[in-house]
Amino acid sequence: MKLHVIALIAISIASLALVGSYVYVDDIHLLFNSWLEGKPTAMNKLVVHVPSPPNAYKCFVIVKRFPTPLEPTKNGRSELLYKGVVSPGKVVVVKHIFDAVPVSFKAVSNEHRVLYYEPKEYFIGILCIDKDKHTVFRFGKIYQVVPRKLINEVDIWPRAKASLLSLEMPKLSGIAEESSSPDYVSECTWYDVDECIAWIAFTYVNSIPGIKASFGILGGPIPSAVYIEAFSRTYTDVEASMGEIPPFDSAGKKLVSSDVTEKTDYVCDGRRGKVLLDVVFRDEEDWFCDNFVGLCVCFETFYPVEVGGIKLDSNYSGWYSQPSSPPLYARGPIRGDITIWFAKPNEVIETDEVTGVRTSLTIYGSVTVTVDIYKAVRYDSEYTTPYVEIKDVSGKTYDWYYWWYRDNDKKTYEVLLYGK
Repeated sequence: MKLHVIALIAISIASLALVGSYVYVDDIHLLFNSWLEGKPTAMNKLVVHVPSPPNAYKCFVIVKRFPTPLEPTKNGRSELLYKGVVSPGKVVVVKHIFDAVPVSFKAVSNEHRVLYYEPKEYFIGILCIDKDKHTVFRFGKIYQVVPRKLINEVDIWPRAKASLLSLEMPKLSGIAEESSSPDYVSECTWYDVDECIAWIAFTYVNSIPGIKASFGILGGPIPSAVYIEAFSRTYTDVEASMGEIPPFDSAGKKLVSSDVTEKTDYVCDGRRGKVLLDVVFRDEEDWFCDNFVGLCVCFETFYPVEVGGIKLDSNYSGWYSQPSSPPLYARGPIRGDITIWFAKPNEVIETDEVTGVRTSLTIYGSVTVTVDIYKAVRYDSEYTTPYVEIKDVSGKTYDWYYWWYRDNDKKTYEVLLYGK
């Protein structure tokens, strides 16, 4: 019987692992041994295709991971997985092995089928120089990997914008939203050497006569999670000494969980409220020096860490106008109170689209970034979503409807209402 079980494990691992050109027998053996020892593991394999920009001589590459509930780091900061100086065009393979703990299941024939293991987040930074030590390429981005197999291979092809002073992170929200005025202006207050806190705009909450609404977040044991923009910049010590440090640019979305259980005040009588989140940001600098090249490179990341509060913007006074009739996809008719979540259980949505709600955030001095909110969702055994709490105060218990803002898109975190 024992040999039969071992054989089944070996076949299972082999069938799940043999995908992609960078999966080797050693990887299968490594995971197979951990399963035999009663400590099953899985692997994320990041295949970084280092670019070959014109005149590039050497490229500095760094890969680090962010802590997760099941895989924390020693000090709560990001943890280095790889750093190296390579030739342009080289392929760098980084293997991250972790405990294979499922966080999302699906019931199939009275059994629980694993949908995915704990998702991981990685930062990948690249800076390439020519023979005169001039920068010819910069890149920095956060990647989320949702492990659905025991070996998960992710191909990464970094590309730069035309300007070397910024990093590539294309936005999918459209030109109109990119050029629009921010929904909120804020300043990050530094309370530690590398951490600051700021209120940022997250979404809007609406009401209609007879219906009042509030927006809420949960703390532990299963906190609400949202995705907020992170930033990075990469530069050499020569550029720093000459005062030519590039500005921060988007590094993509970063998962942020709530540390508190709170909800906003209610809006009512057709009013519209602007929801603000109190967010802790962290500024990390990873210096990487190479004696052969004779140069040091800094990979700096400025990213959200946790949500510590929620409130309505007291300076905002808006009104919500309901349409003449609800759209066909509206939920209803509904009577009474309801709590609305923004995903189905065991769901992860990995979109890189932004909602259009933006905050102009001053980090320090004249350094300002624009913080976007992403249409990404997680609802599993580790995290849930924020919610909208709706109360019927009409005294009539009359029919009303709700639907997700903008073509039934629930990832915008805004709910529209209609009542007869």
